[in-house]
Parts: sequence; structure tokens; C-alpha cells
Amino acid sequence: MTETTDSYKVEIEIPGLRKDDIEIHMSGNELTVSGESRKEEKAEERGKRTHHRARRYGRFEYRTLLPSDIDPERVSANLKHGVLHLTIPKSDQNQSRRIAIDQD
Repeated sequence: MTETTDSYKVEIEIPGLRKDDIEIHMSGNELTVSGESRKEEKAEERGKRTHHRARRYGRFEYRTLLPSDIDPERVSANLKHGVLHLTIPKSDQNQSRRIAIDQD
């Protein structure tokens, strides 16, 4: 996770998955990304024994607590080349600002 002046950026590597295989939830300031990677069996592989597999399959879940200054209503997600990119904007409510003093 990285931080810019107006948002937090989260990048999660999830090769081989489509957007329909992934769920993203925000609950308060907790981010949860979950899904399942399934092995598609090809016709030419049926009946053969696998001796080694470099890619993992199955369910996964990533959870992290974000700082309290986020705006969960404006979170955006993009999946590109096996990397899920999340942009979590900071809330305007917690920004410091100068208060003007009215003249009587």
C-alpha cells in the first residue's frame, strides 16, 4: 500500500483471474479482497499424473486495515495484467483547513 496526498493505492498480484473471480468489500476501514483460482482441466491432460505444478489454485483472502481518513464510497478498482489496482480516496472531512474569522 502506498499513500499520495489525496488517496491510498493498493496493488495485489492475482495472475490468471478474471474480475468475476474476485470480490472486494469495505467494512468501515477494513479492506477485504477474496476469490478463487481454479485449474481448468484441458482434454489432453485427462488421465495424466501431475508431478509438479508451479501455480497455486484455490481460495485466497487478503485483509488489511486502512487509516481512518478514507472515503469508502469512492473506492475504485482496476484489474490489468494480473494485478488488481485499488484507489481509496481520502475523506475531505478530516482534512485540515483554515477557518476565517468574521468581522462584527
